[in-house]
Amino acid sequence: MIELSVKSVYKKELLKEVDDLSPAEMKKIIKILHVVKEEILIKKRVDKQEILKYAGMLKGLGSEKEKVFDDVISRRSLFMGRNVNL
Repeated sequence: MIELSVKSVYKKELLKEVDDLSPAEMKKIIKILHVVKEEILIKKRVDKQEILKYAGMLKGLGSEKEKVFDDVISRRSLFMGRNVNL
């Protein structure tokens, strides 16, 4: 129930922010929100779930292998959504 009231507060804040914008400006804001939602927020959730799916396999890693794994994960986000030509 608390989450619902917080969500309604955020909705009101969003509406207040765009209230004085022209329709063309609102259209731009909607596109920006869509990109943020689809390309940033949702992809981060999916990637975290994908990594956690294998978390049990990492239980017995030594500190050296764990460091290598952490380095790989941090580099993975650098290339997310990009085509890399080698």
